[in-house]
Amino acid sequence: MHILSRHIIRQHIGPFLFGFFIITLVFMLNLVFKELGKILSKGLNFWVILEFFALNLAWIVALAVPMSVLMACLMAFGQLSADNEITAIKSTGISLYRIISPVIWCSIALVLFLVWFNNFVLPDANHRLRLLARDITLKRPTVSLEPGYLYEDIPDISIRVEGLKEQEGLSLVEGVQIYDRSDPAINRTIVARNGEILVNKQTGLFQVTLFSGEIHEINHDKLQQYTRIKFPRY
Repeated sequence: MHILSRHIIRQHIGPFLFGFFIITLVFMLNLVFKELGKILSKGLNFWVILEFFALNLAWIVALAVPMSVLMACLMAFGQLSADNEITAIKSTGISLYRIISPVIWCSIALVLFLVWFNNFVLPDANHRLRLLARDITLKRPTVSLEPGYLYEDIPDISIRVEGLKEQEGLSLVEGVQIYDRSDPAINRTIVARNGEILVNKQTGLFQVTLFSGEIHEINHDKLQQYTRIKFPRY
């Protein structure tokens, strides 16, 4: 390899690694602050938590590499320009294309790597992450529920609980509020003092049993019609 090519590449390696580390760290810290509290509060095994964050590294790498390349090019060529190295190189008769050609070839190599990574590694990691999330949900049905916050991952359904507690194979919730928007003509709200959440391990479906509650319904077509139903068990 030509001395000039080695010099240009060396100028990019440091900024690239620095940018990759910083960008990966920022994404990972954001994920940790967002998810760690919820995961730790569910009493999950340390290795399960470690696997969860390790699998998330795949999509972080897919984003961090292109951003690091951009940062490396800006920093490296900016430094070369500030030190007047580009001017000195061009004064010897070397063209601009010859100066940037090592970077172009390295970029092509990174593109090929990302094509392989995004087509094989990333889909497999995302699939395993979904399976892990499903296993966590089956073992801890309320893993996504936070007291005092709306849970809106179920289409047309919003759930809010005031308290929750995990027992072996059973999740207990208190102060339950369910907002059902599945019927556009009816605004349905279900409130209950407490309830139980079970998950069918074969189908992955939730079974929610509520105790000491009420169902409130308002018909949008007949606003004067208001229905209130009390139930001991629902």
